[in-house]
Amino acid sequence: MFLWALTFIWFKKAVAWYEPVTIIFLRLVLASLLLYSFAKLSRQYQAVKRSDYKWFMLLALSEPFFYFIGESFGLKYVSTTISSAIIATIPLFSPLAAALFTREKVTFFAWSGIIVSFAGILL
Repeated sequence: MFLWALTFIWFKKAVAWYEPVTIIFLRLVLASLLLYSFAKLSRQYQAVKRSDYKWFMLLALSEPFFYFIGESFGLKYVSTTISSAIIATIPLFSPLAAALFTREKVTFFAWSGIIVSFAGILL
């Protein structure tokens, strides 16, 4: 959690020297190299099947890439405090979005989690 919290601060500093897309590119390349090395060393590496390449690329673009792009451009214009508070609301809206788009039922435990998460953000 500590390292996750630091990303807002170091990004705010880095954006003074580099464009957000450059920072995201370097961040994802570094993470990919570290994860690949760890997977190879631990013998947990599993190659992506050629038939799954298009889905793998779609997944890679939609989650880390577009998320980081949105976060990075947002950090150019708002404070790290506001940005981290907005990002912290993602778990609050995930079950609600699932209910809206997939008709998934929001359970008692999901509502409990939403309330606890919201209380944590307010603290």
